[in-house]
Amino acid sequence: MQTRLQELDLESNSLTSLPVSSFAGLTSLRRLNAMDNWIGELDEELLGDATDLRFIDLRNNALTALPERFLKAASRLEHVHLGSNFLKVFDASLFSASTLSLIDVSDNQVTIRLLVCASLPKVSVPWMDACCSRRKPCVRDAR
Repeated sequence: MQTRLQELDLESNSLTSLPVSSFAGLTSLRRLNAMDNWIGELDEELLGDATDLRFIDLRNNALTALPERFLKAASRLEHVHLGSNFLKVFDASLFSASTLSLIDVSDNQVTIRLLVCASLPKVSVPWMDACCSRRKPCVRDAR
């Protein structure tokens, strides 16, 4: 079943997971806000139907990693907010949208490598820009 729902706000609900079945058929979803919850894992098929997704906010959760195919269907994605989680690796290959302009991974324990700088030349990644301009691997400790 498809729906015309464009915005879904799940902020501050003490959620620990996002069931795949809850997102099935959300082909018109453009904005997903699930910040300030306790989400620790995401299913890689969670947003498979959300091909029109432009904005996703998962700040202040308990994420330690992103599934390999989590955002592959979101070819129109513009902004990704992943700050204040427990991410350790930032994998640029997860983000394939040519429309992407911002990825926020601040306040994580992320290691950034030069490959990321070359992979995302048009994307603003707060705190990473200085690392790319120095042409050195970057490590930012959690604060």
